[in-house]
Amino acid sequence: MLKNAPVMVTYSINDVEKAKHFYSEVLGLEVTSLGENMLSLSVKGSTVAMYLKKNHTPATYTVLNFTVDDVKQTINELKEKGVEFIHYKPEEISEVSPDKMKVDEDGMADFGGSFKIAFFNDPAGNNLAILQM
Repeated sequence: MLKNAPVMVTYSINDVEKAKHFYSEVLGLEVTSLGENMLSLSVKGSTVAMYLKKNHTPATYTVLNFTVDDVKQTINELKEKGVEFIHYKPEEISEVSPDKMKVDEDGMADFGGSFKIAFFNDPAGNNLAILQM
């Protein structure tokens, strides 16, 4: 029934203008206003919508993962734009084999293979990540 239906991710924000600036100017994404209380991101064929919520609570999970070719390079580029990365402990990232994971000074978690991930927040406190697979 839904196997051919496009999927759209949605989550809440607490300030439309701050979100618009962050996603367009800092992350470099195409941002469209959908009325005064909603934004839409177009990311490589996927659509993400953010809506203003008066009693917004940041998501306690990662709402968006961006797959990049080089996490370390992307960390450096985002840090130049003022993005601060979260320094989780390995057991906070994964309950499966946290002893095999290393987290560096930038907060990048390395699982010992090609998979690397780093987390940061948007202005509303929602958790985002960049990952390399």
